[in-house]
Amino acid sequence: MQQLEREVTRYREESSKAQAEVDRLLEILKEMENEKNDKDKKIAELERQVKDQNKKVANLKHKEQVEKKKSAQMLEEARRREDNLNDSSQQLQDNLRKKDDRIEELEEALRESVQITAEREMVLAQEESARMNAEKQVEELMMAMEKVKQELESMKAKLSSTQQSLAEKETHLTNLRAERRKHLEEVLEMKIEKQLLQNGKRGGLDLETLSACIKWAKPPQLHIQLQQSDLDLA
Repeated sequence: MQQLEREVTRYREESSKAQAEVDRLLEILKEMENEKNDKDKKIAELERQVKDQNKKVANLKHKEQVEKKKSAQMLEEARRREDNLNDSSQQLQDNLRKKDDRIEELEEALRESVQITAEREMVLAQEESARMNAEKQVEELMMAMEKVKQELESMKAKLSSTQQSLAEKETHLTNLRAERRKHLEEVLEMKIEKQLLQNGKRGGLDLETLSACIKWAKPPQLHIQLQQSDLDLA
């Protein structure tokens, strides 16, 4: 009986530990879901930034093409004017110097545009790398979450099995106690009846009087001794 009670106690402790482990895994799962949501927001923000950068790069390329076209037009215009100019040599030199200055300005602007484009492309590459890294982290997080969910399901199954076993042990223990109490009632009733018969015989009582005494004396004595037996069982 004590061994069975110890097993019941052990199953209760295992059930409590299993429940605590389930609660811990649920908390970890909640934290991982929050982390996944943060990663998703970060990916969305990076994708928005990439779109913005693509628009800026497209605008820069368009401006670069416009500047090149203007430069070509001005060079062509300069050549035409060189062919048709009848002005003095000084005036021609002045015009050529102005054109050269303008060409240098355009070339400088073009170099700056190319540099800006290269820098933008580098930024886009970095942002794309960051986005891919974030997606990889989200995938790893999803795998970890799936593992935690599997562990949680396993712990739930173990907890259910432990609780079922505990209920069976408690039912068995209750049945054993009931059987023992019934057996004790029968034994004690026989002892009380025997004792009363012996006392009645020594006192010279007849059978009818002894039967009445037995019926009157057995219930309180039996109740007292059963209470003591219940204490011993507990």
